Amino acid sequence: MSSPDTINQGPARGRGGHGGMRGGGQAELTVFSQKVRQIEDQVEANLKQARKRVRLPARPGYGTQGREVILWANYFELISTGNSPLHRYKIDVLPGQNGKKPTGKKLGRIVELLIEENFAQYGPGIVTDFKSTLISTNLLNIGPGAYQVVYRTEGEDQSQPNRIRYRMRVVHDGSMTVADLLGFLTSPNAEVSLLSKDAIIQALNIVVGHYPKQSMSTASIGPNKHYDLAAASSEKTGLGAGLTAIRGFFLSARAATGRILTHIQVKHGAFYDHGPLETVMTAHATANGFNKYKLESFLKKISVHTTHMVRTNNAGRQIPRLKTISGLARRGDGLNEGQGRYISVFDFFVEKHNITINNTNIPVVNVDSEQGPVYLLAQVCQVIPGQAARCALSPSQTQQMIRFAVRKHRPNAITITTSGAQMLALHNQGSNNPNLKAFNVHIIPKLIAVTGRVLNSPKVLYDAGKQANTAFGSWNMKEVRFTAKTSLATWTYLLITSPSTNDPWNSPAELKQSLDALKSKLSEVGVVRPDCRPGLRISVDVNAEGFETRIDEALSKFAAHPNRPRLVFAILPSTDSHIYNRVKYVCDVKEGLLNVCVIASKFKRANGQYRANVALKFNLKLGGCNQSLQPPKLGILSDGKTMVVGLDVTHPSPGSLSMAPSVVGIVASINESFGQWPADLSIQTGRQEMVAGLKSLMKGRLKLWSKHNHDDYSKNILLYRDGVSEGQYNLVLDQELPEIRAACRDLYPPKMTGQGLPRISWQATQYTFLPDQARTSGSLHKYFQRDRGRSWRHPGPPLGLLPPSARYSPRNSETGALLHRLRRDLPGRKCATTFKNVADVLEDLTHNLCYLFGRATKAVSICPPAYCVDLVCERARCYLGKIFNPSSMTSSTGSVAGVDASLVNIHPIVRDSMFYI
Repeated sequence: MSSPDTINQGPARGRGGHGGMRGGGQAELTVFSQKVRQIEDQVEANLKQARKRVRLPARPGYGTQGREVILWANYFELISTGNSPLHRYKIDVLPGQNGKKPTGKKLGRIVELLIEENFAQYGPGIVTDFKSTLISTNLLNIGPGAYQVVYRTEGEDQSQPNRIRYRMRVVHDGSMTVADLLGFLTSPNAEVSLLSKDAIIQALNIVVGHYPKQSMSTASIGPNKHYDLAAASSEKTGLGAGLTAIRGFFLSARAATGRILTHIQVKHGAFYDHGPLETVMTAHATANGFNKYKLESFLKKISVHTTHMVRTNNAGRQIPRLKTISGLARRGDGLNEGQGRYISVFDFFVEKHNITINNTNIPVVNVDSEQGPVYLLAQVCQVIPGQAARCALSPSQTQQMIRFAVRKHRPNAITITTSGAQMLALHNQGSNNPNLKAFNVHIIPKLIAVTGRVLNSPKVLYDAGKQANTAFGSWNMKEVRFTAKTSLATWTYLLITSPSTNDPWNSPAELKQSLDALKSKLSEVGVVRPDCRPGLRISVDVNAEGFETRIDEALSKFAAHPNRPRLVFAILPSTDSHIYNRVKYVCDVKEGLLNVCVIASKFKRANGQYRANVALKFNLKLGGCNQSLQPPKLGILSDGKTMVVGLDVTHPSPGSLSMAPSVVGIVASINESFGQWPADLSIQTGRQEMVAGLKSLMKGRLKLWSKHNHDDYSKNILLYRDGVSEGQYNLVLDQELPEIRAACRDLYPPKMTGQGLPRISWQATQYTFLPDQARTSGSLHKYFQRDRGRSWRHPGPPLGLLPPSARYSPRNSETGALLHRLRRDLPGRKCATTFKNVADVLEDLTHNLCYLFGRATKAVSICPPAYCVDLVCERARCYLGKIFNPSSMTSSTGSVAGVDASLVNIHPIVRDSMFYI
């Protein structure tokens, strides 16, 4: 395949070309390939006859609506020359003499030694994922039996009699050619298939990823993310408390229409500060109030090398003595030295190593097990660079990370094509990468050019048909009232203060003024009778035991009151998650109190817009609908026969207890307004993505729909499934779809099932799976061309931007509004014949739904069901805060079965509301 022409980097003149970015640096760009467009059109024409014979339904066509723009995407084209086969080998590393199977970096080092000692003659023509696979340009001369590798660290001499030996099996696992993949991607035949497609892509991923993985100056996290440890100061920033953020890159090969692409995306990772362990510990302890439990949790599994005992190899070079921290010394621990004498670690280092420390406040670290501890002074340990942080970021660290990571697309594009291409050895078309040369691969380090479309914004309506001005996708609520208003008979407040923060109100009268201003705004936007009853004021200290009890008691008083308030307005002293989590858990799960939380300092200085945003929450929690669209803008959803569902699973975060489960969240619409999205939650085995017990969750959503629709069930179900990768689509169909079918069979009346409702056939399916890709790594870069001479004002692309189909295979349906990718046809057999262009209907529907997210007066970048279910899962993390973010009072042991499912069981009083908003 020939390389696409490059374009001028200066401003475009006339209509002859598409100029580059203005100002600052330049990003290398290419022109859109017309060959790709021709292949897409040919495949689309041939798909019409093939759709009936594929399991994952084909693309229903290409959209045509909207204004065309030229975009540049963060993909480089991968060029493969020659027709030599790639040979794949599987590696199986058996347990060593200690009975343990190696993992992580140790496994990678063992694979590296295997190649170094047995296949060095093949040079750069052999690459690996440093885990389980080898790819070679030559057939390897595999010896009989297993290979034996004696483990040693980098720079260590081979003759070490006490080292662990590992036996390894290497088995040929097939051969393939890149030419076969290119033939498949360039074929206009819609029914052609290539069984080795995934294997070839995996091989190419190993080829392009080998160089950065084996580089000593690069930290590779997982199979595709790489971070430059020698990055310039502008590419990293301190997060505080012993962590540093580094800007890196995601790299992977992708099959696309007519060509192979390498996807490169800017990523940001948190790493432990390298250098003296004492400095790292001091920084963390200072930021966390010298909490020893938090410090121990932070340090666990950090690798250090010691400085008090120097070891050299035969060449005289120093060999680092590597240790892994398992914890801190506990009170009463010590070392028995000599004739049963008790000696402290401090005295031991003075006597044995003549090392005296000045700061005795730094805890001693354990670099072995609890049963057989080995203690070291922090002052003799150096943290090894390139270790990804295993702990959850604090709120302040998260804010600092966001400030560092959020940039406009132009600097990201420049970073990708300059420092990114250089670090990944893709610059100069990969000529500096010996592995790419050996595999006859070169990469054009220029962003590919593609065409996209920007859909027109729908009209957002409020009460009495008043229309909001949706310029640039956002608006305000000036002189408008909610579409569906609610009544609030009684509500009250809970003011929580803290010794560490100042109360912004000097008197109860000042607080009443703030509450009256909110009450006035509630009336103005349509909440009826918003009288606030006198509330409670409590003071809590999150660092003292029993602070949760004070919150529980206050909220229990409200719940037990004869004139129980319908909603509690909680005024919090700060963003401290412990207070927020407890309020949410008690209100949502224990007492069944609708609640809205605000920060005291922000509420004190609130303006009209702030109070209007708070009113949005009030109305949604009370069951109202904030805004609406004209019925035609909802297309097939406007007839009130389709229930839209959002489904997601959230998994334990770094630092969670071993017993931490995964949490399933589900939301669903209840009528044709799509303003209310009640939710439900359940827990399942940690790290399990496929939903267990989906039948029960789905039945709950169907029953609620029936309750709001005169006991009728929906004829159509549209499911947004978040969090699944392309490789999991078949699992969704095999494991989750049958659960949905079973739920419908149990509830739908014979009359509806006799009519084939809800239809589940592949040709006329009622279940539309829209795997939400809002968090996908693929982003679009648009720089001043073909958009009526205007630049985008915001860091991201404009609302309504449709990603180019050229990034994907034309045989599968992957279209949608701003990174939504469709996998199934529209609901109903009728759609294919009623609508001239099904893709246009899908795109318009998905785009317009983004204007119905009631929590904001702007169009969001993902559909309400996907957005809402994400919020539901985040709320569940609040309920499970002691498990996902344990404190010193929490046990660090347990099992998945030990997590009480009732922790996420929403109270019946608020279960059918949008409690999570």
